[in-house]
Amino acid sequence: MSEKFDEAAGHRHFSAACFNATWTFIDKADRSEDETEAMIHASHASLHHWRARADVTDLQLSVGYWQLSRVYSEARRGEEALRYGLLSLEAARRGALEPFYSAYAREALARAAALLGRRAEAASFLEEAREDAARVTDAESRKVLESDLSGIAL
Repeated sequence: MSEKFDEAAGHRHFSAACFNATWTFIDKADRSEDETEAMIHASHASLHHWRARADVTDLQLSVGYWQLSRVYSEARRGEEALRYGLLSLEAARRGALEPFYSAYAREALARAAALLGRRAEAASFLEEAREDAARVTDAESRKVLESDLSGIAL
């Protein structure tokens, strides 16, 4: 007798597991090319599983698109990073999310624009991200966000 697979449970599991696996790669100092590809695939898999969940919201979509933008920036693929940064911002706006999420979407856009050599565009996104960050009420969240913003080289 075969056991029936719980697809919803699978999506719940893999949306988080793939997201967390992606961070393992992002945090790795000396990533190989194969690990960079695995990082990208893990982030896409996370978003795929989130999108398949009945409880997905614009918050999860914004964060998932943000993570994809970040991994593409890490991989030095600016056009893809820009694309997913825009999708992150779109989801944050559509969901009327807290400024923390729009700030991180703009952080992703600033990274992508800087990577592409679009300094004025990167500076504009960075300024908008800082304006959003100033509206984040949780002090710890604002501190982490501001630290990430300060790490973007124009």
